[in-house]
Amino acid sequence: MGKIIKYLGFSLFPLFALALGTELFARLCTPQHLSNKFFHQAEKGVIEVQLPHTIEPQRLRHPKPPGTFRIFFLGGSSTYGYPFAPVSSFPQRLEKMLISQAPHSKIEVINLGVNAFSSDEVLLVLRQAVHFQPDLIVAYMGHNELVRLSRFNQVAHPWIYRIGFFLREHSRAFAALIYLQQAVYIRERFEKYEEEVGEREDVVRFPEELRSQAAGSFERNLVEIIRTCRRHQTRLVMITVISNDAEFFPMKSTFGRLREKSEQEKYRLDLTAAQALAEEGQAEKAIAVLDGLVARDPFYARAYFLRGRAYLWEERRESARKDFVQARDLDDKPKRAPTFINLEIREICRREQVPLFDLESRLQDRFPDHFFGFDVFYDCLHPNLEGQQMIAETLLAYLFENQLLPWDWPGPKPLPTFEEINSALNISDEFRITRALHQAFHLGFSFEAPRLYLEYASTLLEQVQALYPQDSLATISRGALRLRLGDPEGGRALWEPLLRKDETKFFVLLENYFYPLIPVLDNLILFDPAWNRNLLFLSRRQRLLENQPSLQRMDSIEIPESLDYLGRFRYALEWNRESGQLLEVSRQLSQVLEKRKVKLEAMRKSDPPLILREFRPLNCAVGSRIDTLRTLNPDAQLIFSNLALDPLLVNALEIELEYLPAPKAPASSFKAELYWATQSEPQFSEHNKWIFQFKANQLHHRFRIPVANRWRWISGDIITRLRLDPTDQPGVEFKFSGITIFPLVP
Repeated sequence: MGKIIKYLGFSLFPLFALALGTELFARLCTPQHLSNKFFHQAEKGVIEVQLPHTIEPQRLRHPKPPGTFRIFFLGGSSTYGYPFAPVSSFPQRLEKMLISQAPHSKIEVINLGVNAFSSDEVLLVLRQAVHFQPDLIVAYMGHNELVRLSRFNQVAHPWIYRIGFFLREHSRAFAALIYLQQAVYIRERFEKYEEEVGEREDVVRFPEELRSQAAGSFERNLVEIIRTCRRHQTRLVMITVISNDAEFFPMKSTFGRLREKSEQEKYRLDLTAAQALAEEGQAEKAIAVLDGLVARDPFYARAYFLRGRAYLWEERRESARKDFVQARDLDDKPKRAPTFINLEIREICRREQVPLFDLESRLQDRFPDHFFGFDVFYDCLHPNLEGQQMIAETLLAYLFENQLLPWDWPGPKPLPTFEEINSALNISDEFRITRALHQAFHLGFSFEAPRLYLEYASTLLEQVQALYPQDSLATISRGALRLRLGDPEGGRALWEPLLRKDETKFFVLLENYFYPLIPVLDNLILFDPAWNRNLLFLSRRQRLLENQPSLQRMDSIEIPESLDYLGRFRYALEWNRESGQLLEVSRQLSQVLEKRKVKLEAMRKSDPPLILREFRPLNCAVGSRIDTLRTLNPDAQLIFSNLALDPLLVNALEIELEYLPAPKAPASSFKAELYWATQSEPQFSEHNKWIFQFKANQLHHRFRIPVANRWRWISGDIITRLRLDPTDQPGVEFKFSGITIFPLVP
């Protein structure tokens, strides 16, 4: 027996050493939030709660002070308060309401919601939270079950399941492994289905096996949450989840029955026609078309959603509700909780005799004729400030009605108003304006947005301007939305006064918040309503709204040399500084591009590059070397005459300069300017010029100016003269090698 024990010891020791080394390496090299330890001793009698993705930790006293009623809220981003802040969430609003109803009581609300947490992570938080004497735990979860799956969710045996949770809680290496699995597991399953079904996104369905795994995992976790609370004699309240079903389109619709590409294309065309009918108010005709589409393929979520919208126009509310629910359940990018989540919550709470706050049913009973949309939701599932207030008010009533609080119902004492709660939470008008702008951008500029989103985003921006009439960003955004709605005259009317008032500020905001979706080339603003999602654009804009840095013009914007670049945009607006007018030049731009196309087609071959070295110097003299020049005053010029350049056939200009720094002066950069004159405008003007920078470092510099997509250049006639102003400083010595003109290649 001793030999067996000795043999096992020697055999298992390398495995134990490897596991210990892996764990030590993980603790040293992985992020802190993977530790799954959320409660830490800050000082004697004080516990610090540091949750993932949160900046400011929360603090609570342990042991709990006598007479304190402590409530923990568990859940995902909706509980946390995304996209606003925890201070504006419904747990914090409920705390202020409780204080108003029982001002002499000690109430403590701790928000343990974390963005993107599913029931797996909620259970991890709960297993630690129950040790800190909560009197009540409220859980609002279910939206993240399908997007946070891992192979761990396949485990069915209860002992293996519990051991896995123990390791997730205490082992950093195991937690990191689960985190990686969550990141790659669903993508692996989709790659498999893409190989089987095809490459088009709308023919690759969300795997049903993942839905089954999510349902089983959610049920196990919910039962374990209930049993954990019972073991620690803590009362638990579950809440059914709600989502924006009536006004948020399915994020991904896929075919389930149609397999032929021709059938699918015909289906999409018919769906677009039905949507146009619905938006024009012809609901009855739209319903007839959509009935046929649903019969042809009953798995395409967008058809149900559009039919639900048409039913609303016809006041057929029950039919509309059924179609909205069906569209949500068929959405193959399932960020909203499917129907089975609330069904499981109700069934398990009934079976385990756990208090259930059925928020979904209560709101339907309270507002039978109303469908909540962007009036209470920020996006597809996250409540906005008004939505957070509504949840807090209805939850407060439920807690008092079911005697889940230590006080009696206070009687007719009114609750604080929405504005009073905002004031108590220090939610300023500036905060609300920033969030309204964020939501308007999210709806109006991040999606292939239907008219419904654009109109609501316009309403939000109008509300911002009502609160803060001087907000230029809101005005610029409204103008962009008018263009996207096919109303360039409306966009021009909103932008022109801003340009007259402060041209620099207008272009700074437009470039920083809307590039590359709305590029600015010189004085030409380009716009195409057919935008796709741009997550990089969205994330940069969000950072700008949050941090509000000091902004400047984006000098690093690259001008594409592709000849079809300008033709991609539907609208073009030209800012004329002299007249103070913003003119739509979309038709003129199309005519110029067509004229260039004809000329290129007529060309057999392109000319070689033209190098300009002969010039007439003004206010310049020979420098210290025979091959250098020195400026005599700030108005030094090099003039190139007797030219006959067709601007439509020029691709780029390249200027070669070298600056020599003064003997006792540090190297610096100089601003150079290039002007051009035409047959119709023989004099040089500020309208026809470009500005660029050169370093005074005695190095040979080449500055390339792509002109094929420059509106100022291609909209004029034959160019007769060029003028280079090498610097605006006197006494600067420089060497000029020439200007190379590169023609277009047919």
